[in-house]
Amino acid sequence: MRNFGFIVIFLFVFGGCKSDSKKTPLSKPNIQWQKNQYAQLFKIGTQHGDTFLEVFQDTNTCIGRFFWGKSSVHNGYSKIKQTKRIVSLTAIFSRFIWALNKQQHIVAVDNLKYHCSETFSPSQKVISVNPLGNVNVEQIMNEKPDITFAYYISKQDKKQLERLNSEAHSIIFIQNHLEVHPLARAEWIRVFGAIFYQSKMSDSLFTVIAKNYNDLKKANFKGPVVMINLPYSGVWMVPSRKNLMTTLITDAGATPAWLNKNSPNDVNSFQLGIEEAVIALKKSTIWIHPGVCDSKSCIKKIENRIPNTVFDHISCYQNDKKIESTGANPYWDYGALRPDFLLKDLTRLFQSQSEDAYFYRKIE
Repeated sequence: MRNFGFIVIFLFVFGGCKSDSKKTPLSKPNIQWQKNQYAQLFKIGTQHGDTFLEVFQDTNTCIGRFFWGKSSVHNGYSKIKQTKRIVSLTAIFSRFIWALNKQQHIVAVDNLKYHCSETFSPSQKVISVNPLGNVNVEQIMNEKPDITFAYYISKQDKKQLERLNSEAHSIIFIQNHLEVHPLARAEWIRVFGAIFYQSKMSDSLFTVIAKNYNDLKKANFKGPVVMINLPYSGVWMVPSRKNLMTTLITDAGATPAWLNKNSPNDVNSFQLGIEEAVIALKKSTIWIHPGVCDSKSCIKKIENRIPNTVFDHISCYQNDKKIESTGANPYWDYGALRPDFLLKDLTRLFQSQSEDAYFYRKIE
């Protein structure tokens, strides 16, 4: 669960996108494209009562072009005819749909147990089509969906899901996990709003989210040095310099202990050696997301090379305060929609107000 300079702006405003399909023609020049505030990987436009959507893998690779409205056809665009039956292949997409009060249209998800209970009504029938890690394409088709909202990591995943495309069913790849900024990821609520004819609602919601986030960021003073994560199968992964989590931590006023001049300047994660991790821990006064641990003794068992003296001066926080019995954690899906809430929580931790945190709890 689950960089861009002037040339990017030029491509987005003036020319449509370079598609990953050689058969797809360029965008029509008379589509009135809306300007995004933060997001780089989608475009929404209008033309004579029709709405157009282009989605991207990166700033010059188009992975989907859609339209809906009065017209029957537009060259190079697939028409979305209905939005009554939806498949959502991650809890994040379900949360975005929930925010627009359209969750009743979801008929299938990846794994229902990881979708928070408030997302669906108790009487709503929703099936799981990916309970064991592999999407059951045939099961999705049996639900006769109008749209499947999906994402992919590998080309093989993308190819498998593209088998679902048909005249009556659109696969829309939402690659918002690749966005550079937390607000860019949240701005994809505008895509869901446009598709469900709720643009006014989604635009209004995003305006509130962005204002809350930026007002809080401006008010934050210089905070503590912070460490993150714990080894998994012996590998300690930490977010790179432009990773969403790094941005949240720095916008909350703190200094990421693991970063230095040689750290990768991208949105991904990288491996930290245990010696580097211990140095970072010794500089830190706060430690967040310590793996699956709910106690300091658990941390010591998983990584016994951490000196005991580290635990004398560091406060540890886990983001599972609202986790449900099934394992569903609103931190991940609600947090993707509301980065302003995540920033507020981190600010509370970094300003010694952790008792008021919504997602986080202190572990001893």
